[in-house]
Amino acid sequence: MRGKGRNVFYKVLIVSAFALLIGSVAAICWALGTYFRYQQYLKKLNYTMSGDTAVVQVTDEAGTACTLAPTNRYALYSFLTDSTGKRVKRADAALTGRGISFTTESILGSASGTVSETDSDYVKVTLSADGKHWCYYFINRAGYDYYVKATAPEGWTEPNSVE
Repeated sequence: MRGKGRNVFYKVLIVSAFALLIGSVAAICWALGTYFRYQQYLKKLNYTMSGDTAVVQVTDEAGTACTLAPTNRYALYSFLTDSTGKRVKRADAALTGRGISFTTESILGSASGTVSETDSDYVKVTLSADGKHWCYYFINRAGYDYYVKATAPEGWTEPNSVE
């Protein structure tokens, strides 16, 4: 019986080691995939929102449409790239119904997206371009109020062009 018990122990040990190995490989693949998708998102934002040719048009929840001044476009870009906050794929937060939609266009491409307020510190950001879609939740400075400040007619530090 002792030999049979040892064999079972070794089998369980070997199966556990394989399960751990497979789980580790799957976790690494998931992390690399998430990282790669976020790099694609950043590249698309950079192509469509930076440079002298970029134009960003924004519509708030009241229907006010603005073309962002360069400083305000840079402020919005910095929020969307999560330069100071925390980024997650999902957050346990309900949407409040307030949101901003935006379209971006430059020589290198175009994209459209939304910034939505949630009932937590997170802001939901979606972006669509070239048949690809990204959705992230960001904690960024003061959250949604800073997005509103950058995209309002008064702008961040200079007025935006109201359409």
